[in-house]
Amino acid sequence: MKFGTLRDGGRDGRLVVVSRDVTQASDARHLAQTLQRALDDWDAVSPALLLIARGVEAGAQPVGRFHEREAMAPLPRAYQWIEDDGGAPRWRVSEGFAMPRSGMTAGEVAAGVAVILGDVALGAGPAEAAAAIRLVTLVQTSADGGAAFSPVAVTPDELGAGWDGSRLSTPPAVEVNGRPVEVGAPVTDFVALIVQAARERALPAGTVVGSRAIGRWLLGPGDRCRVELRDGAGHSILGAIERAVETANVAAA
Repeated sequence: MKFGTLRDGGRDGRLVVVSRDVTQASDARHLAQTLQRALDDWDAVSPALLLIARGVEAGAQPVGRFHEREAMAPLPRAYQWIEDDGGAPRWRVSEGFAMPRSGMTAGEVAAGVAVILGDVALGAGPAEAAAAIRLVTLVQTSADGGAAFSPVAVTPDELGAGWDGSRLSTPPAVEVNGRPVEVGAPVTDFVALIVQAARERALPAGTVVGSRAIGRWLLGPGDRCRVELRDGAGHSILGAIERAVETANVAAA
């Protein structure tokens, strides 16, 4: 399944189920107003969400056009945000996630992968950690400390051979000012990282776990960075994060 969040005037937007080609979306508010609500009640609502997803692909479900530029982060706010700090979990302050087409300040930009969890109990082992990975998305962090997700988050099965159960095996494509740049292979073992984090505390549904960066770039005013995950045919799986530098980083001036 693929999920997006569209603006509705509130902080957390409204949940939609997105088509596999990331062009159409169907409203899911009658099941869960927000993605966080869906994560909270995953066992109860995911079968019905799957029926919507199948209906979208079969043309049996009411849909509207999904415009990436209008999408919020799939999960606009998170209870916890954990990053891979050299193989160990590091908790970050989460002040919400930017829209995938938002502006950013000048400075270092990094790209990576993130997973969004269901509930993980204190002391959970590898099997429980793997089962708790509900969704996979891309993340881009900027010099001001902010972060943006891709327009869509997907269940791991949507990634096929690109997901080995604990990590993304296919690197995202990154362009800076329209030119492809080299990135490293994703190395974060999310299952191992979740197990380590769960030794310290329980992880509530909606916790975000981010990978080590696959690349870092120094951008100035007017520069643009695009991050996208594509399938073997070159089609976008998650939509694209495409952000431009709009203001200088005053602290670095």
